[in-house]
Amino acid sequence: MTKKLKMHLVTESSQKRWAVFCEVKNLAPIQNILNKSEFLTTLKNDSRSRVYIAKIENKRVVVKFPVGGDKKSSMRIRSLFFKSSYAQRQAQSLLTLSSWGYKTPEVLAFGSRRRFGIAVESFLLMEHLEEFKQCETPTNEQSEQIVNLVKDVHGRGFLHGDPYVQNFLFDKNGKLAVIDALLKKAPFWITSKITEWFHLDWGARHLKNSAIRKERNEVIKNHPVRHLLYKFFFFLKNFKKRF
Repeated sequence: MTKKLKMHLVTESSQKRWAVFCEVKNLAPIQNILNKSEFLTTLKNDSRSRVYIAKIENKRVVVKFPVGGDKKSSMRIRSLFFKSSYAQRQAQSLLTLSSWGYKTPEVLAFGSRRRFGIAVESFLLMEHLEEFKQCETPTNEQSEQIVNLVKDVHGRGFLHGDPYVQNFLFDKNGKLAVIDALLKKAPFWITSKITEWFHLDWGARHLKNSAIRKERNEVIKNHPVRHLLYKFFFFLKNFKKRF
């Protein structure tokens, strides 16, 4: 059972009709962020997401616009019937991981802009973990921590949803923090778990004998049929891209 968000609808911006959920009553700083006038630094800006550092009441925060997820047809349909935007699902995932004892940034606010009931744009406002740094090339020790976390998530019957090494941060003492996830129930027959291990292994491909590579190989050994299905679907996906 996942932890439910305990936030309330506070206001709706008159300019872009943003529905904002948060625990604070003063939404002026958040509205400035949504108007894109309060960004200090750009952390990421690509087809998947736009991530910025902003400041609210002298406190540095992270603002994320998951543009790639917002454009997915499946997510738009889900937002219509289940009312949750992509950013809201990310916020829920971080709160759930935190309730399981993992370090995550504190969720400060989230919101969405809808058209005909469909979330077409969303945002997530969260704590900036200044002491934690992104790890593009994890060490063996860091790989073991990532493996233990993903195995725990899988063991609880969920998929991580965004298993890339860039979504795992470490502080100077080697403590792990998760900054992005999209938890969802793991289907029994689909190759999703194997796919997650391949995504993780790609991020740690410089380590030939990493804990991630060993776990991937173990999963392949234990589920050869699912591995063949994964390779088949991977081939189809790349085949379609050529046309």
